[in-house]
Amino acid sequence: IFLIMFREPIAHAYSLRSQHIRFSEMQKVDPSITFYMNLLGHHEFGENSLPFIYEPNQFISFNQYRKHDINYWLSQWILTYEWILKKVEKGSCQVITVCYELMCSSPQYCDMICDYLEVPRKIMKSKFCIGKSNSIAIDELNMNNFLLTRAELIYESLVNMASRHVI
Repeated sequence: IFLIMFREPIAHAYSLRSQHIRFSEMQKVDPSITFYMNLLGHHEFGENSLPFIYEPNQFISFNQYRKHDINYWLSQWILTYEWILKKVEKGSCQVITVCYELMCSSPQYCDMICDYLEVPRKIMKSKFCIGKSNSIAIDELNMNNFLLTRAELIYESLVNMASRHVI
C-alpha cells in the first residue's frame, strides 16, 4: 500500500513555486549547488529543474509558462494528480490518498487512517499545520481560470477518494 498525501492545489503550487525560486536564487550565488543537485538527480526545483512527464504528450503543456509563473506549478500539480487518479481508478496500484488539510484540521482523520492501516495511532501524532501560503489572495497570483477549475475538480475527486478510505 502506498500513501499519497495531497494538498489544496493553490497552496501546493504556491509552495512549489516558492521552493523553485529559493533554489534558483541559491544556485545563482553558488553554482556548486546546481552541480550537487544534478549529481543526486534532483531536478525538482532551481535552474536545473525538469518537469515530471507521465505521458508522452504532456511536455507541450509546460512550454506555455515560465517556471517562476504559478501556472507552471499548477499545471505540474494537475498532471501529477490526474495521473495518480487514473492509476488508482484502473486499479493498477494500491494507493490510499491522504488529504493534508484534513490532517491539519482533524485529529480524528489521522486516527481513522491509522485504524484503516491497522497501525498504532501514535504513529500519526506529529503536528500538521497549514502554512501562511493559504492566506495568499488568488487575484494576486494571476492564475489561469481553466487550470484553476481543473485543479479544483481533481482536488475534489482526491478528497472524495481520501474519505472513502477512512469511513
